[in-house]
Amino acid sequence: MKVIRAFLLVVIVIVVAGLVTLRSMDLSAWAAKALLEPGTSQHKNQDTPKKWGIPYKDISVKTSDNLTIKGWLLLHPKSQGRTILICHGLWDSRWGGVGTALDLYRNGSFNVAMFDFRRHGESSRSLFTYGYHEKKDVFAVAKFVREHTRPNAPLGLIGWSAGGAIALQAAPTLKNVKAVVTMNAFSTLRSAAMYRKPFVMSQRSFEKGLRLAEKKGKFKVAETSPLKSLQQLKVPILLIVGSKDWSVPPRHSKQLYKANPTHSTLWVQKGYGHNNWWKHPSFSSRVLGFFQKHLK
Repeated sequence: MKVIRAFLLVVIVIVVAGLVTLRSMDLSAWAAKALLEPGTSQHKNQDTPKKWGIPYKDISVKTSDNLTIKGWLLLHPKSQGRTILICHGLWDSRWGGVGTALDLYRNGSFNVAMFDFRRHGESSRSLFTYGYHEKKDVFAVAKFVREHTRPNAPLGLIGWSAGGAIALQAAPTLKNVKAVVTMNAFSTLRSAAMYRKPFVMSQRSFEKGLRLAEKKGKFKVAETSPLKSLQQLKVPILLIVGSKDWSVPPRHSKQLYKANPTHSTLWVQKGYGHNNWWKHPSFSSRVLGFFQKHLK
């Protein structure tokens, strides 16, 4: 028994010493790289609008910072120009939103713009800044939509996770946006990053990591804030969140709602997580109804 206790004591000492060593290490460079260079998605399959029998145009546009954004614009003959832009999440691509796109197109009679954010799918590789620069991707696609549909037709935005956060940041300065839907969006980049900070990382290293990321990515963490953007919006916003979302906890969507309760509706999906919002039996009808009501 004494030998076992002595062995366990040695193990505990080694683990504690290791944790102390990790906390004393400067992990800021690792943190900056992890923030700016998340895993990318090459998600591509054989499904294309041509296979679906849907008329479309290939999207290939340049952003204001000279990156190429690729995608498709699905054209519905009864849309009257009404178009919804789908903003996918991190580690995803336009193919991740196929189900939502087809639902909006076939059951809502909307045009649908599906595209890959920078660093994802077939678009240009770049550092990722969670909306600070990615707004430019949305602006470039929206310009393409206006040029190939009706210039003053209403636009809707829908996005999940980081895509929802980007949609909120793009909406205040995007022409003709009439409604926004988000699923499990974060409220501020700082709070989202803080939630994912390893417990072995000191606060000092974390803050230094953010500063390094800002310098390398040429952006401001404090200004990467869907919360601030939402406060400026005067259009209807539907905030959807799963009560069991451990990736972006529900408090983010609740904070977003409190920032603009006049124009926002909060829908907490009980028992749902971060990536299964689309499985809720009321998701399709509720989102379609929301856009049909407000995109007129």
